Amino acid sequence: MKTPFYTLILVLFLFSCNNDDAQQNNEPTLNESWSLVNISGGLVGLDDDYETGIITWTFNTETSQVVVSNLNVELVVYDGLANGT
Repeated sequence: MKTPFYTLILVLFLFSCNNDDAQQNNEPTLNESWSLVNISGGLVGLDDDYETGIITWTFNTETSQVVVSNLNVELVVYDGLANGT
């Protein structure tokens, strides 16, 4: 009874292997502009949606800086960071 069980385990082990040696991207992925489109959660239960481009964060990994462009004029509890670097 043990032999078929061990054979089954061996077969399952051999067929469960795959090749994960795919080419990986090691370049930073934040080095571009990102738009804030939703803020949700917190103690006050926020759920604010924004159009693409209203609040943008531009990441520069070479200088380790983030440039924030906040064009939101609505009065909301929280709309991200203010304009600046």
